Amino acid sequence: MRPGPFFEGDDWLELYRQNPDPMFAPRDLRIGHQHVHLFNGKIQLSSWLGFPLPLPLIRVSFMGSPVTDLFPSIMSVSVPEAADMIRCVENAAVGDSAWAIIVKDLPAGHFLEQALSGAGFISITHEPIWYCRVPESLDAFFAGLTKGKMRRSLKGHLRKFNEHVGVRPARDTDLDFVNKSYGAVWQRADMRLEKLTGSFFHATLSHPACRIVIFEKEGTPFAFQMIWQKNDVWFDKYIGTDASVYREYSFFSMRILHFLDIAPSHGIKWYVAGQGSGKDKAGLGFKHIDVNLWVKPLALRFISPYLMKRFAQMHNKRIYSATGSFE
Repeated sequence: MRPGPFFEGDDWLELYRQNPDPMFAPRDLRIGHQHVHLFNGKIQLSSWLGFPLPLPLIRVSFMGSPVTDLFPSIMSVSVPEAADMIRCVENAAVGDSAWAIIVKDLPAGHFLEQALSGAGFISITHEPIWYCRVPESLDAFFAGLTKGKMRRSLKGHLRKFNEHVGVRPARDTDLDFVNKSYGAVWQRADMRLEKLTGSFFHATLSHPACRIVIFEKEGTPFAFQMIWQKNDVWFDKYIGTDASVYREYSFFSMRILHFLDIAPSHGIKWYVAGQGSGKDKAGLGFKHIDVNLWVKPLALRFISPYLMKRFAQMHNKRIYSATGSFE
């Protein structure tokens, strides 16, 4: 499957641009006929390098976007044109006093790779993006699973989930819970990029392409899920949970089954589950798009080789343990 349809679209970026995290300010460059998205922000170096002691925040320019699952589409250009584009991005990053440029989640084999390599960028394997074709029904989904034990286990968990968990659309009165539970998940993340604002969540409630679903136990919310729709694709975007409840119902797998169950009635053909939890998603029959980060240090060049080696080792270890293989 060509990865192009799995970019959320400019409407999603516009929604974020209107309600950004002040720490990740959006900026757009017009380079020839291309519209290039840049996000300038700060990252915690300790988290990115897996270093146990506190290290300073560093300024980074992202080409692409921290809020997208896949590098935003750019029409194919010649190698010289791509090189000019990269030079313009680098000049903008230098002007913004960035310590590094990161091209985020570029699909493996993308035509920009040659220009990035020639400009001194280093390729680092990142977590793949997981997706699946929506089944005609959950019965068809279960029938397609290769392991009978997993099929029986999922059906048992789903029965328990459906018996005890209520599911409904979010309301304005849920925004406080949404903000708090999202913040709790953000704090637990290995690497923290953008932190969505209250105004962002408020705007999503009235956006026609977005839905926030509340999961509750005995009338009390314990989790939410944000879904973004583009054409016939659902993007599994953001989540928030009460850590004391969600494990009781195998929530992370069950909420995927919930959306796969209702997707056909909404005309949805593809479900993009994003990054992370690769082993679980592979077990559910999801396929993946291999993506890379392309990184170019602009400061501290004398220790850059060590930083890049450490960064690559940490990411490759995390990805391997999550997916079981790179295939």
